[in-house]
Amino acid sequence: MTPNEHLAGTTGVGQLLERLAELRATTTSLTEQHPTVVFRPLPQALRWEAAGLDMGPLRYGLAFLRPRYAALGMSRTLPLDRVLLGVQCSVDGAFGGFHHPNQGYRHLQMYAVITTLGPLAAG
Repeated sequence: MTPNEHLAGTTGVGQLLERLAELRATTTSLTEQHPTVVFRPLPQALRWEAAGLDMGPLRYGLAFLRPRYAALGMSRTLPLDRVLLGVQCSVDGAFGGFHHPNQGYRHLQMYAVITTLGPLAAG
């Protein structure tokens, strides 16, 4: 269980914990909803530091968000390798971003599935 997660009641706790473990072991239930999109873990997709880009704004943003999340009972942010970024799509005219269908943070799986903003054309 993650911080501040709890199960209400005592019936079927073992089965519930087993199912949560299954959901969190693989991203298939999330990525299969996007069969034409290629996903990469966020650190692998961005490679900002390797490209010599300034990581300062990202680090500043994370430092700013941590106390806000902590006030809501979330002591840790989602590890970046559990954020899957759609970087390419084989469908002509596919466009990624905030309104791309069926993406976002998935609490039960403790994953996030997002797409790069802009054209997702392969190649």
